[in-house]
Amino acid sequence: MQDIFDLIRASTANEAYKQKVMLYGQLIGSWKIRSIWYNSNGETREATGEWHFAWILGGLGIQDVLYADGYPRDTYGTTIRCYDIKKDIWHVSWMQPSNNEFAHLVGREENKEIIQELLGLNDKKEIWRFKDITEYAFTWIDEVSFDNGKTWNVEQRMYGEKIT
Repeated sequence: MQDIFDLIRASTANEAYKQKVMLYGQLIGSWKIRSIWYNSNGETREATGEWHFAWILGGLGIQDVLYADGYPRDTYGTTIRCYDIKKDIWHVSWMQPSNNEFAHLVGREENKEIIQELLGLNDKKEIWRFKDITEYAFTWIDEVSFDNGKTWNVEQRMYGEKIT
């Protein structure tokens, strides 16, 4: 039986769309993560972990695996991001079945940041943002709004530091 990961793995960005796919391609590799969650009472909790990004699907997609240190593999999460050539956007799907977390987003570049807007939310807006991206570091922020974008609250912040 063929290993399905061999079937979807790509060694590099799609050459024909390299400029477009490097929006997320700049994250390819392994990152040490420090994550902070903020609750409505002003309390925080922290964890460390790793986030690994790799090319898939002919270099038009990127898949990642994100996990907290010391947690079993069945708690890991994954995201698949694919570039839509016709619409010039990214389709993004995050999945962490152990926590019943499933999110579908649209990604794009805005002011040198990667903006990912959650789809299908009724009374709230949510944006996941990669910012301050360099070759060796980035910040990822989860922001929510319950008043149609007038005010925003940070629910989670992750700091990534390049391992490889």
